[in-house]
Amino acid sequence: MEPHLDRTFEVAAPPEHVWPVVCDLRQTYLHGDPKAIVTMDGPERPIGKLTVFQLKTGSGLKSTWKVTAWAPPRELAYHVDLGVFDGGTTTITIDATPAGSRILYRVPLIPWPQTWAIVRWMTQPLVRMEARRQGDRFERMVRERIA
Repeated sequence: MEPHLDRTFEVAAPPEHVWPVVCDLRQTYLHGDPKAIVTMDGPERPIGKLTVFQLKTGSGLKSTWKVTAWAPPRELAYHVDLGVFDGGTTTITIDATPAGSRILYRVPLIPWPQTWAIVRWMTQPLVRMEARRQGDRFERMVRERIA
């Protein structure tokens, strides 16, 4: 089983124009789930390494997001703690290309504990489908906001 699912796509904009679109995790998440509630720990401030968010989705799922890598305009990573188990780390990498930027969106597949082997086996198709949906939403959001 792969630990993650990669989505790579290109846009006709330099990394410096792509970075502001992908780096605000509050807006990135709200684009996919407008009913979500995203709050930042502490006072409202610019996002950077070690920034922590609390997220409650429209369906009621609660999680904590922590920025673990911050290297503008090239890389952003955040770790998701789902409370019951570790949601893994999502990474966004932006590389310059002659036509603009190549974006790699790496989404973790839920790292179920080894003792939950039967649950992991039974839910893997659903997890992969949701990871693909996340990649679709992310790419659509980037393309809409770059245009």
